[in-house]
Order: sequence, then C-alpha cells, then structure tokens
Amino acid sequence: MTDAAWFDSACTQSLAPGIQVVSVQSRPDDQGRDGRILIGDDGTVWVPASRYADWTGRSPASDSTTRLLHNESWLALTGIAHRLDACDARLQIAAELPGQHWQRDTESRLQVLPAIWAGTLNLGLTASANTETASRLATDAELGVSSPWGYARSRHLFLPEGTVRLDSQWRRDLTGRRETLLIGDQVSTDLQGNRLLSGGLSWGSDFSQHPELPTFPLPSIAGTSLLPSMAEIYVDNQLRQRVPLQAGDFLLSPELGSSGYGELSVVTRDRLGREVRISEPFYSSPQLLRPGLTDWNLLIGKQRLALGQENDRYEEGFVRGRWRQGLSDRLTAGLQTDLLEQSQILQSDWLWSSVRLGLSNLQLGLSSDREAGGGHMAGFSQSWRSQRSSWQAGFQTYSPEHLTLGRDAGAIARRITVNAARDWGHGMQTSIARIDETRRIGEDLTLNNLAIQKSWHSGWQLNLGATHVASQGWQKNLTAYRWISTRQSLSASLRQDSEHALGAELQWQWRPEEDWSLRAGLARSRDQQRTTLSALYDGQRGTGSVVSEHSNLSRSLLASLDTTVNWSPGLLGWGRRLQDSWLIVDAGLPGIRVYQDNQAMGETQANGRLLVSRVRPYHPSEIRLEAADIPLSHQISHSEQQVRPPRGAGLVSFALPVSDWSQRWHVRLPDGGALPAGSHVSRDREASELPSGNDGLLWLPQGWVGARIRLQLPDGRQCIIESLPAPADNSATEVTCQFAP
Repeated sequence: MTDAAWFDSACTQSLAPGIQVVSVQSRPDDQGRDGRILIGDDGTVWVPASRYADWTGRSPASDSTTRLLHNESWLALTGIAHRLDACDARLQIAAELPGQHWQRDTESRLQVLPAIWAGTLNLGLTASANTETASRLATDAELGVSSPWGYARSRHLFLPEGTVRLDSQWRRDLTGRRETLLIGDQVSTDLQGNRLLSGGLSWGSDFSQHPELPTFPLPSIAGTSLLPSMAEIYVDNQLRQRVPLQAGDFLLSPELGSSGYGELSVVTRDRLGREVRISEPFYSSPQLLRPGLTDWNLLIGKQRLALGQENDRYEEGFVRGRWRQGLSDRLTAGLQTDLLEQSQILQSDWLWSSVRLGLSNLQLGLSSDREAGGGHMAGFSQSWRSQRSSWQAGFQTYSPEHLTLGRDAGAIARRITVNAARDWGHGMQTSIARIDETRRIGEDLTLNNLAIQKSWHSGWQLNLGATHVASQGWQKNLTAYRWISTRQSLSASLRQDSEHALGAELQWQWRPEEDWSLRAGLARSRDQQRTTLSALYDGQRGTGSVVSEHSNLSRSLLASLDTTVNWSPGLLGWGRRLQDSWLIVDAGLPGIRVYQDNQAMGETQANGRLLVSRVRPYHPSEIRLEAADIPLSHQISHSEQQVRPPRGAGLVSFALPVSDWSQRWHVRLPDGGALPAGSHVSRDREASELPSGNDGLLWLPQGWVGARIRLQLPDGRQCIIESLPAPADNSATEVTCQFAP
C-alpha cells in the first residue's frame, strides 16, 4: 500500500522474510527510529505489539491479526498505509494523528525533572506468634522528604523493648557535575570491596546520575569508505546499530549490553552494491574507566559499629580519600588512603585488560599503627568472561599487622578463590567454586561448591547442587521445578546433609489473580515434618502476607503488612512502598488511564493526578496518557513524555493552564482534492506541532478562528487560508485553501 503522498522512494527491491532491523518513519519529518519488524512469507509486515501504538498512532483493534514468535507478540500492519524501502532498510508508516488533540508547547526534551516538595512515610508491620515464645509485634518506619534542595530520609525500628534508629541522611545530587553531597549515615566500599558503615559527610563523583553515559571503554573499529555507505555494526554476530557513513575514514563504537570477550564486526554497503566486512576481537569490562574519566570521593566521619544492637555506637573519626583514573582503554589505576588518629592505611588498585588474557587486577596495601606497627597486603586476580563461559582465580595475603577499616586486624592470613561457569546451550549451565582461607583468628575455611542447572522447553527445570565445608562435610540438594500453567508452578527437592540424613520438600504456588498468590509446602526429614501455608498480596496499595507453619515440634503464625502514606501538592494517598524516586502525573482530568513504559499504572484521581512509584532516579521513563480517555475539546501539552525522574518526587504535567479548545476542519485544495496527510500548519510565527491527517483533517485551537493560516504540503507547495472560518457545530467544517503564487 503506497497511497501516502510523502512516501518518497522508488526502490523496487524487497527484504527477505524473517525478522529485520529497519528505520521506522511515521511522519515525513521524522528522522526515523531503529526497530525490529517481521516479514512474512507472503510479504505481510508484522510489528511488535509493544511498539504498535507508538509507530501507528492508534491502538490495536480488538480483531487485529496477531502471532507469537520467540515469546513475543506481533501485530499485522494491515489497514494502515505503509511502504518498505529495502534500499535504505526503512519502513514508512502513514500514522494517524496522536490522539487527535492539538498540542501547543515546544519540542519535548529528555531532561531530568526538577524535584518538588513532597513527603512519604513507608510503614511496615510484622506480627508473629508461636507455641514456644510470646507473641511479638514490630514496626519499621521510613520518613522521606523531597525538596528542590535534596532528598532526606530517616529509618527507625520500633520493638517491644525500645526504638532503634537505623540510619538518617540527606543527599544532594549535582546532576550537571555528576557529583553527590551526602550528610549522615552511609555505606562506603574500599578498593578491595570491603564495606564500611559510617556517619559523616561525603562528597564525590556519581555516574548513576547519567545512566546513558558509558563509564568503561567501548570497543571501536576503524575503516575507510570510498563512497557514502550504510554501516551495520554487529557484536558477536548480532546486529546492534545501523548508521549512515560519508565518504572517507570512520571510527565506530557500538552500544554494548554485555561485557567480556567478543567480536566486533562492521559491514558497509555503498550505493554501487559493494560490501566490505571488518572484524576485530575485543575484551570489555565495566570495572575499567574510560580514558580521562575520574572517579573520586572524600569522606569525613566516624565508623559505626553494632548497628541495631544495645551497644550501637560511633567509633574513632577518620578521613578517607579515594581516586580512580582511566589512563587508557586498557589500564585503570586507583588509590585510597584512610587517616585515623593513631594509624594510616594506603591502598592501590591496578586493572589491565587484554583480548587474550582477560582482566588482570593487582592490589597492594600498606598500613601503619602506633601499637601494631607496619603491615602490608598484596593480591592478584585474573578473570575471563565470554558469551558462554567465565572463570576467575585470585590470591590475597595479609601480614598480621595490616589494618583495614571495618575488619579485624590480622583476621585473615591468606585467601585463595577459584570459580568457573559454563553455558553449554540447550538450557544447561554448570558452575564450580572453591574458597580457601587461612585465618589467624578463628578456624580456617575451605569451601567447595558445584551447581548444575538444566531447563526444558516443556517447562521443567532441574537444579543439582553440592557444597563441601571442611568442618561440616558434604551437603547435597536436588530440585525439580515445573510451570504447570501461567498461574501455577510446582517444585520438589531432595537434600542430604553431612550426616547423610535425607530430607524432601514439595512446594506448590498458585496465582488466582494478578495481585494475589497462594503457596503450600510440605517438608519431611528424619526427625521432623513441616507444613507451610501462605497467602501473599502485592498490589497498588502495598504488600502483605500471612504465613502459617505447623510441625511436630511447634506451630507458628507470621503476618506482615507494608504500605506507604505519601503527600505532594494536590495529592494525598497511600499505596506501594516508595524508594528514593517517584513521579506525580498531572493529566488535568480524572479517570485518565496512565501508562509507564507501556505498563498500565492506573487512572487519575478526582484532581486529575496519579502517583507512579516504579521508577528509578535518572533512568529514562516514558509516561503516556490513554488518548481515548481525553475529550477532544480538552487541550493537552503532549499525549506522552519521555522524562528522567529526579531523586525524590518529580511532576509530569500534561495539563495546560489555559483553556483554548481545539476544533476540527476538513481542508481541500483548489482542485477539490483533500489536503495531503502530513502537511504542516502555522499561524503567523506560531506553528502547530500536529500536522494534517488523512482526508485533510486538521485540529486547531479555537483562538485561530479568523486568522490567516499557512499550509505547507509535503511536496513543498504552500496553500493559504486567508481567514479560518468559525466552526458551525461539532462536526468538521470544510474550507478550501488557495495556492500561494
């Protein structure tokens, strides 16, 4: 079907049947978006159901033809004018008007929303009772306050014996500089991966504020194109990108979704049909930093010990400085120092990658203490990862005098770790691991672990595991898991402990509704039999569970409830627990369905607002209104917006402060034909972002009545309406334009 006037290609080639990656163009002025389509043997074009509304501008009809392929639903592109351009790998679609609402504001830009004043109180309630101890009630509460100056939160635990403060902090993100200022309790990690809980002030870089920024070196490939060409970038024989090239030298880097060893290939095709392929191996790791990128942090505080216990306290103060620098595509260096009143600690970390050897990591450390004296540590590890396999081996040694914040001095003398994993295909994976620690304080540790997993298309999954601890012997388990249906599953497991005692367990799960699930379990061992029944709720208002357990030794009942009370200007409600980011969607009208990344979030309340909780700070998220729910006389800014949520609460507003109803007209050319779809509309210097639709349909604000309207056709001609007539009634008013000389 090629009845859309703006289809501008005369290519007569055809794309091969199967899944193809093309550039999708829904309007004449679109730059195109890469997407996957499915071409049937009969030439029918199928598009992913998740992208159908976005690409066509309409919701799928109830009788739309669908098919399922690779666990993905596809819709046939029938009844909509479209054209495949095989020469440029492009799909042109004559999309309908998005919601048929006049949209007034400027181009929507993907930017971080400013944080607004809002508050949230997360509440958790747990009640337990059993035959051996008295009933017990515990409550946890987390108070969070969002403001334009940062996000503050404090967590507390209320027990029968008293109140415990878990942590409190205030955080200010400087998104323009990719830095964060944090005051209060916090968890930091040193270069060796040791975690430290402290209270104080820290300031440093934070790359999570820009998740689209690749922080590690990306593989690249260079070449020369004699003529303008189209380049296809493949990673491990999978197409990742398609980009146009000008004549001359080029340097291309793909967007990676995985790390480790791989092969990067670029295929270029020029207009003469000549094809050139270049391939190079690479090794990529997110532990590295891009050249010139610096990761730094300064922490001034006190170490916190015995969190949540009676002797919870802050110890001696310290200053920690950490710096990591990407020196080249293959080398990253790190340095850290901890300064205390009586001791000093210095650590260094060197990371180097190689296509043949993988990632090498060398760690060195020195410490000095007035009482313990000087100490040192050294460690080296080598790791390798590919699409199917991975392995890692490491060695660390510590002198008795070496100090590390957050760990006992001289606890470990030597540690050796080895692990490997392999994906054999056909649903089968294996892994082995060994840890060997020689300790100066406590018993030595030797641990061996073996795991095998096998999956079948019929829904069965088999897991076999064996763990050996030197002081306890072998422990083995075998688990079989089976999906009975989309709402039911069944699992059975056998366990054998170090004393060769055999135990068995059977579990069944049923989800009668989307928010509810029921579980039943039966376990039996040599000296105990246990039955468990539970009901779990996970809905828009929060989560809850009731678990009953009965055995030959005791009986117990556990109930929990988790919910949130939230406040923001114009909205007060309760629902699912909020983390450190959430959105307030203002549609301006009640009863409007709201979607986040094509997932239904609910309907707006009486004040036209809805809270969306399932967002991550600074990660792009698409918020869309159901256009069918919006009256055609209601003016909105956009029917969908791509936003970056802030840390705290952000406002996504679709409502405009003025009431300027939009009306519809049918425009005809001087020869009586309809104005072509996709024609641009403007009044003086103000342009309507909504082009003309099929049959010359226009939606324009009522305030444009009587104004001189300029229409630019897809072929470049201009047609003028000297004075836009007032609409006579609710039906479309016909008007004829005249071509400009």
